[in-house]
Order: sequence, then structure tokens, then C-alpha cells
Amino acid sequence: MHAPTLTVKQVRDLHLPSTPLKETERRASRWRAAFGIEQTEIDALASLDPDTLEEIARQAIKPYFDDTLGVRIHEAGRVWRREAQAKVDAKAAADQDYAKLREDAVTDLNRAKKSLQALQHATTRLIRRRDLPSFNLPEAEPDEAGPEPLVSSDMDLEEHIEALRDRKCYSEE
Repeated sequence: MHAPTLTVKQVRDLHLPSTPLKETERRASRWRAAFGIEQTEIDALASLDPDTLEEIARQAIKPYFDDTLGVRIHEAGRVWRREAQAKVDAKAAADQDYAKLREDAVTDLNRAKKSLQALQHATTRLIRRRDLPSFNLPEAEPDEAGPEPLVSSDMDLEEHIEALRDRKCYSEE
């Protein structure tokens, strides 16, 4: 687990407001001496500049993503399939019984494709879409109405933040 935080440089560069450390905080004097600032909550950045907060978050998780992995997996699969097919083809070429089975299967498959195409044509001529009954998609009918979600994926970042803040403040909204 990593806990990304705002850096002192980000706090300064972004001119974020700070609040005094609590007097009961035993490390307060060492904190001030080390960093020269009071505490700054990330909520300040969320309110003042959510786009910058999003960019900071993206940069914080970037080291854990490999943008090339999907392409490399696809290429490795392509190479493996080519090599595997070459081995299968070499074994198949040396086995007369297999070659005959394959030839028969290809012939049967081509015959089946032609039959399916003929059936599809006949079905299309048999009935038109306008002749079919309309389809009414039923709606879900849950036994109980569940609570409204706190946040959802169709909300933007600012709505998420506001909902989470309201919850933290025990807001009635």
C-alpha cells in the first residue's frame, strides 16, 4: 500500500491554504521545522482546483501501470499462436489419417456453411421484421428499494468530493 500525499512543493507552488497544527500534536514543532508549513488538507486542492488534483492522482498511480503491456501481450500471443500452428501443421502433415479427417471436416464444414446460408435466405423470405410482434423489455422490479448510492460512476469528480464531504460532516443533504 502506498499513501500518496501532497508534497510541500505542491502546497507552495499551488498556494494552498493551511491550517495550524493542533497544539496536542506532539510532532508539530518538528513538522514545522522540517517543512516550514502548517498542515494542508487535500480537500483544499479538491475545492480550489479539482483538475490539478486529478492530475496529481494520475501521476501518483502512473508508476504502477504499464501502457505497453496490452500490446506486448497481444504480440506474445501472436508469436505463440504462429509457433504452435507450425508445430500442429508439421505433425498433421506427417499423419495420413489426420490429413484425411481434416479434409473430410473441411468438406463437411463448407457444405454446412452453404446449408446455413440457404436457411438464412429462406428465413428472411419467410417473414419480415415488421411481421413479428413488438418486444417489450420488462423493467427490473426489486423486492425492496435499496438506499441511494453515495457516489456513482456517472458523477464527476467534484460531485464525488462534495458527497463525501457532506457524509463526513453528517450533512442531511
